[in-house]
Amino acid sequence: VRGLPAGQYYVGTGGAPPGYVNEVYDNVHCGQIGGCPGIEGATPIDVALGVTSGGRNFELERGGRITGVVRDAVTLAPVPGACVDVYHRDSVTGAFNPVAWDCADASGSYAVEGLLSGSHYADVKNFSGYVTALYDGFTCVGYLCDLSAGTAIPVTFGQTTAGVDFGLEI
Repeated sequence: VRGLPAGQYYVGTGGAPPGYVNEVYDNVHCGQIGGCPGIEGATPIDVALGVTSGGRNFELERGGRITGVVRDAVTLAPVPGACVDVYHRDSVTGAFNPVAWDCADASGSYAVEGLLSGSHYADVKNFSGYVTALYDGFTCVGYLCDLSAGTAIPVTFGQTTAGVDFGLEI
């Protein structure tokens, strides 16, 4: 970046490749959709006029993954196109923030990637007449779910949490 006035700046990534986690300088993971929402934990970079402030590099890391299959609860047929949304609960506000999603392929399989370690919650939505469902085994009223009624899914950075399956009802 050229032409910055002198001062302190904070730098972060946005739009990390699939499976990777966004971060702010210096190696603070934030893992939010679209980039880092703030500068909490970031290290400021001092910029002086006419001086290049180089050597600030980012090495993005793979986050955790949640994988599973979305099926019809009665026939056990796959439900392609059903989208699994994953949320993280803010420890301060209690709000559920969306962090990643994926839609099931022709076999009903999905993989949500780029997750930070901790407890996550998931629901699955579709437009094929099935009722929106919350993990693990709860159906929702309408399109939205009460995520606090869901079962927490433990995720570890760099690891896969497999078998997070959904059985959808009509």
